[in-house]
Amino acid sequence: MKKWFIFLTLMAGFTLYGDNCYSVAKELHTLQNRIVERSYEALRPGAWAAYKDLNGNRVRAVFVGRERHGGQTLYGIEISLGRGAPVQMWMRLVDKPVAFENRRLVFKTLEPWELYVPFQGGAMRVGHEALAAYMRMLGPELSTILTPAEIIVPPRCDRVPKVERVTHTLPGGKKIEATKITDSANGAYVLVSPEVPFGMVAVDARDGARQEMTDFGHSGGKVRIGAAMRKQAMPMPVMPGFPGGAPMPRSLP
Repeated sequence: MKKWFIFLTLMAGFTLYGDNCYSVAKELHTLQNRIVERSYEALRPGAWAAYKDLNGNRVRAVFVGRERHGGQTLYGIEISLGRGAPVQMWMRLVDKPVAFENRRLVFKTLEPWELYVPFQGGAMRVGHEALAAYMRMLGPELSTILTPAEIIVPPRCDRVPKVERVTHTLPGGKKIEATKITDSANGAYVLVSPEVPFGMVAVDARDGARQEMTDFGHSGGKVRIGAAMRKQAMPMPVMPGFPGGAPMPRSLP
């Protein structure tokens, strides 16, 4: 699961300030908002994307759909790691403003809200409070690209990323017009595009975590955790080391 969170975020953790930084921020603001609008809000149920990492492990993500909960719209994605059990994540749209002296940009971001996993023929649910606490454990060095997007305020200008347009070819020959965002400090990068479901094309975190898209489609994806299973889902017991649970043991016996 952590690999997918890494994949959905640019771990470069860039910060922005000043005229040059503002121009980069404005460019990324336009890009990110287009990705959220086209690669999440406009998707139809069954849209999918497939990825693999350097070890050949495969990840498949399917758009479940959108549902209204407590006056807000949640967007669902089901993620399968190889042949393992799927994890279904539901997220809400959150506007996050960033001020640049007398200028202001509002980034559209997606915040994880609840999570479901299969259990004994049904499903178990991780609620918002526990999930939010877990996301905070991932640390603050996350970019504005998608989820979980933490924006540093007030902005600084010590790691402005390089942004360039590229044409990326998938293994099957499909060509995607994408944007490559590279960390100026360590060369880590993400490749993103509003042309594909979920916006992510490739990521190289320069720490052994690298994944790239192998194919995608806008229909035909199947999910294994249905609406009836979610409705009847049991709350997941809090585990050791998880927020609210017992402390993780310091060492094994």
